[in-house]
Amino acid sequence: MAASVKSSPGGQSLEIGTAQALFAPPIAGGALNGLFKQNYSVSPDGQRFLINIVVEESAASPINIIYNWKPKPAK
Repeated sequence: MAASVKSSPGGQSLEIGTAQALFAPPIAGGALNGLFKQNYSVSPDGQRFLINIVVEESAASPINIIYNWKPKPAK
């Protein structure tokens, strides 16, 4: 969300405009309820967001499991 903010000439008061959505990402799992619970993080400089989003399903990548593997001794 974003809202315009204007200060009075003397800086004694603020006028805050109506909040507007910046974007609506498809957040994985939906919104979380409760204070301090969110599915996103904002970069320290406030310029970027890291968001856990839903991606299209694709073919699963195979996983190779090697049993009883022993590395060669170092020389």
